Amino acid sequence: MHNYYLHLSTILAASSSKTTASSSSTSTFFIMLILFGVIAWFGIIRPQKNRQRKMAQQTSQIEPGDEVVTIGGIIGTVVEIVDDRMVLRVSNSDRANPAQLGVELTFLRQAIARKLEPAPGSLDTVDQGFEQNAHSDEIMHDLDQANNEDDR
Repeated sequence: MHNYYLHLSTILAASSSKTTASSSSTSTFFIMLILFGVIAWFGIIRPQKNRQRKMAQQTSQIEPGDEVVTIGGIIGTVVEIVDDRMVLRVSNSDRANPAQLGVELTFLRQAIARKLEPAPGSLDTVDQGFEQNAHSDEIMHDLDQANNEDDR
């Protein structure tokens, strides 16, 4: 009988050490799970929310007349803003007469990716440069004519 109790105590001691190892691995699992959640929050979820907040702030500052690009890559000029929708003019049939209507499309505010800032040397700047050059060409022509009249 004494041998039986010795054997039973050995079995109980072994099972208690397995229980301690099992609870230790369970607590390690939960600690790792919580650590992964914290890393995911600070590495993925939080930056995404910051980007969404910044994008919403930028689109709320868009006004009629601003040039924007949609998430689909369509570039247009904002004509009208009504609630959560924006009407964009995406083309003019006559670039010389911008008052002439082109194609107008309606987009949800969430579909606007960003406002485009005119870059130096953009088409508008180039057009203004051509107008200035044409004006200076007229002045030079008038000066040449005046000089030719003086020579006669």
